[in-house]
Amino acid sequence: MSRTLDALVAEKVMAWPIITEHTPYRCHRDTAGGVVVRRDDGSLMAHIFQVGRGTPVYWFPTSNASDDYEVLKHVRENWDRGNQLEFARALFSIQRQRGVFSFHPGYHYEPGDFSRAALKAIGEEV
Repeated sequence: MSRTLDALVAEKVMAWPIITEHTPYRCHRDTAGGVVVRRDDGSLMAHIFQVGRGTPVYWFPTSNASDDYEVLKHVRENWDRGNQLEFARALFSIQRQRGVFSFHPGYHYEPGDFSRAALKAIGEEV
């Protein structure tokens, strides 16, 4: 996956604020979750930081299973039932595209599945 897709997940799904690379980090260290840092031209995503745990760390939900699981937790805890059903449909669709026709999607999980399903559920083309 890509950093651009990671930033899209942080911005659209997790609703983390967007700052520029010259915004002082200390202004956002109390932000719940994380921040998306864009380059000054606005077109490229520079970094996605997860903050609130001391030193900020890079966040890669489309390639890191632990970060991707945070997307699933966010969907479970913050989305309404209708959006959760759309998420489940999108997850099944992603796995069917890989040729998996099992009832339980967890058996065939790959890092990034939850992030891509969340984006699809809110209407973002992945």
